[in-house]
Amino acid sequence: MQDRLSTAWRAMQNRESRTWGIDDLVVEMENEFSTDDASVGALEWRLRRSIQRNDLFDPAENVPLDEIVDPGQCTVLQMDTLDRRDQQLITTVLLRRLYRERLDDVRGRDSDIEHPIFALFEEGHRFAPASGEAPSLGIMRTITSEGRKFGFGLGIISQRPSKIDQDVLSQCGTQISMQIKNPNDQDAIKNSVEAAGEDVLRELPGLTPGQAVVSGDAMNAPALIQVRERITEHGAESRDVVQEWADAYDQRQREPTQSESADFGEGDSTGVQSLD
Repeated sequence: MQDRLSTAWRAMQNRESRTWGIDDLVVEMENEFSTDDASVGALEWRLRRSIQRNDLFDPAENVPLDEIVDPGQCTVLQMDTLDRRDQQLITTVLLRRLYRERLDDVRGRDSDIEHPIFALFEEGHRFAPASGEAPSLGIMRTITSEGRKFGFGLGIISQRPSKIDQDVLSQCGTQISMQIKNPNDQDAIKNSVEAAGEDVLRELPGLTPGQAVVSGDAMNAPALIQVRERITEHGAESRDVVQEWADAYDQRQREPTQSESADFGEGDSTGVQSLD
């Protein structure tokens, strides 16, 4: 099944027109292989099901790469409403295209991206998991190991470094480490980051909010820094659930109970029905 899809994909890539959609890919598979082939029918069903189940793919709309990455511009892709698999697919496609454009530029070929770029991933363990189960892992390994030669930098942000692929983590030349108490996460840093000596690791559990240890290529020696407070609105503050519980309790206490507000039928003005 995979070889049939690969054959059709390569045929579409070799076409003069770079604009094509799922229908074109299905037609190409039918041209290359017998329509009686069960694998072709199964592939068509899976492709159409994947395309139709969400709005990720649109054959009529396209966002040019030079609109996403432009000198002096910071583009934020908000993907928190998508499930993890869709996030990984978008990341895979985008990183592959960007990497190819940077490769072409450095090698003197026509390219839409003629300047260095840097991609930063929040919750990086979603895209480069230690389990290896992510379509985006391969291209992220490639960029972290080879990207610097082509002006393509990549940064990973995560509260759980032990969940990040070790190959990706070990290729991060500069590390900014904030408070880490979990022994597994400390071991992940120790095993993957050359600059993280015992003295650095000893500092991590005792760091206060805003403090960080910077080590690696950007520093001659590990240094403790204080990160200034943000000047923009915080979009991910932890909720004060204890206060919310207290407020909800107070609100509930102020509301009349069912017995107080119920209409018991005919009776005196107090709402108490006579038993006589």
